[in-house]
Amino acid sequence: RSAKTFRKILGNKGARLRLDGSQKITLSYIDTYHNDKSYDKDKRSTGQFQMKQDLDLKLNGTIGDKIHINLTHKTSSDQVMSQPDKIDLSYKGNEDEIVQSIQGGDINLSLSGSRFVSAPAATQGLFGIKTKFKLGDLSITSVISKEESEKDTKTYKGNSEAKTKIIKVQDYV
Repeated sequence: RSAKTFRKILGNKGARLRLDGSQKITLSYIDTYHNDKSYDKDKRSTGQFQMKQDLDLKLNGTIGDKIHINLTHKTSSDQVMSQPDKIDLSYKGNEDEIVQSIQGGDINLSLSGSRFVSAPAATQGLFGIKTKFKLGDLSITSVISKEESEKDTKTYKGNSEAKTKIIKVQDYV
C-alpha cells in the first residue's frame, strides 16, 4: 500500500542522482631567515605552516518523474567572497493534481498586473519555498522566503564637463 502511494507522488521511475566534485588541500611551510644581527640568534629563523582548501561539489538528478534536484557548493579558503551555493529542489505535479508545483531553495517571484497590482513585477535572489496549487478554476501561489543579497557602496570622483548644443530641425536636415 505504501509503495502505491509513493508511486502516485513520485512517479514510476526510480532515483537517478549524480554527484560530482573535487577537493584540493594544499599544505605548505614558509621559512623566513633574517640576516640582521639585531635579532637574537634563536629568533632569526621563523617558520609558518599554511593550509589551503578548495571544495567543489555538484549534485543533480531526479527522484521519480516529479522531483528534480540541482545543488552546487563551492568554497575556497583564499577567497574573500565565496560563491553562493545554488540550491534548487522542485516537484512538478501532473496537470490534474491539486499540487501543481513546489520549489525549494533559490526561487523567484513574478507578479502579473491585476486589479490589486498595478504593474508586473519580478523578484529574484529569494531563498525559500514557492508552491502552486490548482483546484478547478482557483489557482493559489504561496511564497515563503528571505531575500539573499549583498549591499555594496561605491564612490566615484572625477572631473566632468557637460556642453549643450542646440540644433534646429531645419539646420539638421
